[in-house]
Amino acid sequence: MSEEEEMTPVELKVALENVRDALKRANAESADRRKKLEVYEAEKKELKDKSLSNSEKFQVEIKAVSEAHKTLKAELHAERVRNAVTTEAQKLGFASPDDAYALTDLSEIDITDGKVVGFEKSLKALAESGRLVMADQKRGDSLGTPLGKGKPASGAEKAPVQIRV
Repeated sequence: MSEEEEMTPVELKVALENVRDALKRANAESADRRKKLEVYEAEKKELKDKSLSNSEKFQVEIKAVSEAHKTLKAELHAERVRNAVTTEAQKLGFASPDDAYALTDLSEIDITDGKVVGFEKSLKALAESGRLVMADQKRGDSLGTPLGKGKPASGAEKAPVQIRV
């Protein structure tokens, strides 16, 4: 139809109905798209919240692993020191290297390139002091006193015991 021609009322009514139907379809399509957009945005927000919670979970896990690492590192340090001191105590001839470790001054110990240093003077001084039994010494009469280190119990030397076979 051209602009010059006039429309009849029936044609006008049909054209109006067509426009109304087109408007309804456009509104329905728009509503459908709005619903899809809302669902999409909700899913996006949920995914973002999940990723944040996963991130927070990872942060907690990282912190726990870091604490465990520090603990294990301290335990390794202590074990290296103990092994180095007891090994050196055995070399020096202590009867009980664990006792020597317990009495050694550990305040100046340092670990450099995996080697433990700084306890040697203290361990040698302990060996020279005679406070602990050396492997080549015999025990004396008193409990824990090495032979020749301390006072005899009766004030006199005991006579050697002879055993007959």
